[in-house]
Order: sequence, then structure tokens, then C-alpha cells
Amino acid sequence: MKRGKEGQVTIFIIIGIIIVILVSLYFILIYLPSKNISPEESPGSFIEKCVNDVSKEAISIILSQGGKIEPMNYKEYLDNKISYLCYAEGNYKQCVMQEPFYIDSLEQEIKEYILPQIERCYGSLRLNLERKNYGVDLSPEMKLSDKLVENALNVQIERDLSITKSGETKQFDKLDINVPTKIYNLAIVGIEIANSESQYCNFEYNGYMLLHPNIRIERISTGEDIKIYYIKDKATQQELKVAIKSCTLPPGF
Repeated sequence: MKRGKEGQVTIFIIIGIIIVILVSLYFILIYLPSKNISPEESPGSFIEKCVNDVSKEAISIILSQGGKIEPMNYKEYLDNKISYLCYAEGNYKQCVMQEPFYIDSLEQEIKEYILPQIERCYGSLRLNLERKNYGVDLSPEMKLSDKLVENALNVQIERDLSITKSGETKQFDKLDINVPTKIYNLAIVGIEIANSESQYCNFEYNGYMLLHPNIRIERISTGEDIKIYYIKDKATQQELKVAIKSCTLPPGF
């Protein structure tokens, strides 16, 4: 009996040591500082990280403001300027889609935001390389295109970049980068909402959610027949906000 108890104690001690080791490794990994991408080791990865960072920043702003970096026609709600996706002038009128080519508009908004920032990233890359005695030949012209597709933003960059050191030259001319995002998916729902509101002065969002369980939609009425739609992707928690003003009734009705 004694040996049996001693064996059990030994097993518990071993299990305890394993638990301590696993917990220690967990916290080491959690608080381990992330390694910065070295420009000289991987210029392409340096620019790719830049594109990812600035694109995500642009998308975050656009989602919260109905599709615009700087909204012009908007409803201010809870300190947010939310662009009208469908808007009616006057009473008894159905709303008119403000962005007939909504996806194209989103792509243009993103491009205008990220283009100057990516230019600065190339400048930072060049400066870092030259400080470490690399020869850098960077063409002044940069061709950038972006396209929203399901679950991603595709960014393509064409720019001649040559890096030379110790007689060895490397060329970096084209980059094709996919930034994970649900903005396209959410925008498609926004278009469906605007089309329904323009035709029927309503959107049956509860029925839509039953058919699309990955999407959550909340509708807020702010008065003056203005509605704010919150369109959220459940998996990523990304959320698009759009404003609708349609079929407005005059005061007293």
C-alpha cells in the first residue's frame, strides 16, 4: 500500500511539473516581442506588411462611415458620420441609391487613402537600405490597383526597385497582395438593403438573417424616417454601417 501511495504522489508531482512548464511556455510565447521585418532581408515583405497595415486602417474607417473616408452626405449618429447609401429628397419619395456602383466607390476610397501611405513606405524602405550601404534604384512612378473580392482586398503594385550590395543585385518589380477582409461581403448586403428600401421603403432584415446566419443586422430608427443599419460578419466581427432616408412623411403624420 505504501508503495502504491508513493507512486501516486510521484505521478502527481510529475503532472504538476508538466503543468508549470506548459504555463510558463504559454506566457513566454504570449509576451515574446514580435520580430520586425528587416527591410534588407525582405524588401517585398516589408512593403507587403505596410500594404496590409494601411489597407486595414482604411477599411476600418470606411466601414464605420458608410463607405467614405470623408463623408459629405451623412447622418451623424453616436459621434459617427454615417454616409447615406440611399437618400430621398422631400416627403413621400422613395430613396435614390447614392452609390450606384458601390463596390467601385469603395475601391476608389481605399486606393486614395493607401496610395500616399504606401509611397511613404517605399521612402522608408529606401532610407533604411541606404543607411546600411545598399545601392537603391527606385523608379519615381508607381502603378497601384485594388480590387475587392469575396473575403479579401487584392492590391497589386508595379514599381521598379533594384537593390545592390557587394556586386549582387536583386529586382523587385511587382507585388500581388491579398488583405483578408469581409468588406466586399458586407457591401453586397448593404446594396441589397438600399435596393429594397428604394423599392418598398423597407428591408426585411430578420428574414435575411434566417437565410444568412453568418450575418447579423441591426436597424436603428433615429427619427425623420432615417434608419441606420449595422451589418456585421459574425466570424470576424467586422461591421458596416449605412444610413437610409426613404419615404419620409411630413410632421404630424
